[in-house]
Amino acid sequence: MHVELTQQQTQKLSMTTEMKQAISILRYSAADLADYIQKEALENPLIEIEQPAVDFAEYRYKEPMNNPFDFIGSQQETLPDYLLEQLSLRSFSKAEEQAIHYIIFH
Repeated sequence: MHVELTQQQTQKLSMTTEMKQAISILRYSAADLADYIQKEALENPLIEIEQPAVDFAEYRYKEPMNNPFDFIGSQQETLPDYLLEQLSLRSFSKAEEQAIHYIIFH
């Protein structure tokens, strides 16, 4: 007579219907999700949809009023104008200022 004791371990992964539904809902875009919620609310009288306190429409991308590329070439600032503007940001003695003006314009 031969007696043997064996142990076997198995692992099984099963998806519940709730998990399948959650995965399918996660794949929805914002518009599809809104449609899905509306459809579910119509089918289930216990679901009440509340309007959000925040209007998310104001956070959507809006076309800028001015295209930043419109300003390229529209401002005709010359190098001397730019250098004089930079000069006004620092303090120099009168002699230094005269020397800088001479360098800029000659």
